[in-house]
Amino acid sequence: MEGNYLPHGTPPPPRATVPAVQGDWSPFDSELQFRVADIFYRRAAMSASNIDAILELWAETAALLGADAPFESHDHLYKTIDSSTVGNVPWECLVVSIPQTDNSNSPIVGWMKKSYEVWYRNPDAVVSMMLENADFDISNLTTAWANWHVWLTGASNASSPSHASLWMQ
Repeated sequence: MEGNYLPHGTPPPPRATVPAVQGDWSPFDSELQFRVADIFYRRAAMSASNIDAILELWAETAALLGADAPFESHDHLYKTIDSSTVGNVPWECLVVSIPQTDNSNSPIVGWMKKSYEVWYRNPDAVVSMMLENADFDISNLTTAWANWHVWLTGASNASSPSHASLWMQ
């Protein structure tokens, strides 16, 4: 490849993949721990205090059976999620605040005096990782595009080209 053009239609080189280990839920200890984290954090978007309340009840019940709750606290849950290395896109922090002005006409409320951390993963890097993933099938994304095409042009589904042909245009 080193500066030489590839013939038209040449497929990309094969990817080096790491085989998945059956039953590996890293960084989670088990499938149960992963599923609990998914419900608490993503599906229910539960508050830290509610997570702690449920985990406390879970721990009391589990102790009767000589077992443990899947997490000790919301901090343990968050640290486990944050330790995930899938994708290798690091967390970044943006600190935001409202600039203080000398405008005496605007009341300054307590929350306006604070700084807030916004944690995120770089969207450009995340999308790049998705597109580099050999399992990512872009053919499943054509429906949304075709629906936008129909909405923008006013074409009905009966008279418009198929989703596949819209994608190919």
